[in-house]
Amino acid sequence: MSPGEVRLRLRLRDRVQALVVVRHAPLVVGRRHALLAVREPGALHHVVLGVVLLFFDASEPIGKVDKQLAETVVEDAKPVVLVVNKWDLYAGGVERKEWIEYLRQTFRTMPWAPVEFVTAKNGRNVKTVIDTAQRLFRQSQTRVPTARLNTILRAAIDANQPPADTRGRPVRIYYATQVETAPPTIVLSTSAPKSLTEAYRRYLIGALRKQTP
Repeated sequence: MSPGEVRLRLRLRDRVQALVVVRHAPLVVGRRHALLAVREPGALHHVVLGVVLLFFDASEPIGKVDKQLAETVVEDAKPVVLVVNKWDLYAGGVERKEWIEYLRQTFRTMPWAPVEFVTAKNGRNVKTVIDTAQRLFRQSQTRVPTARLNTILRAAIDANQPPADTRGRPVRIYYATQVETAPPTIVLSTSAPKSLTEAYRRYLIGALRKQTP
């Protein structure tokens, strides 16, 4: 990457080459889906995958390892589905919307991740989980035309100007181009990449995510 560039990796909102099932791996799916159980956060760095299924036991509070795994997912910009398991055993006590809110409050760095609920007794909603993972995988393969990227970028900059550089001048962002998929990775050409704060990068990522598939 040249001195004037900034790299943005898009997290996805929502045909699977691989599904990585984290910590709890109770699902049985068709042979065309590859499942791998990962129980240590560091192991995710070494996995080439399509989508992560991050499982939570509905009868247990979210633990430290769950949080570490989630942060690893965010760090690596991996597509992820948050899956609440054993919902049939716990549904009487808490509404789905409450569990979703609990997940959103706990994992504030991944508000874009879809949430699904599955049951332990009969495997209900397993197909929904797989369908969601397939949609995420297709999104991760998306390439956005350069002209479209720069139209979105210009609108975002017009709505919220970049921070100032070390000389007190607003950072100039010249153009954007997509260089990778899975995850979609956008490179910005700028006048002062080190002055483009993390908060502003998150703002641009949010703008791109809202306006792209």
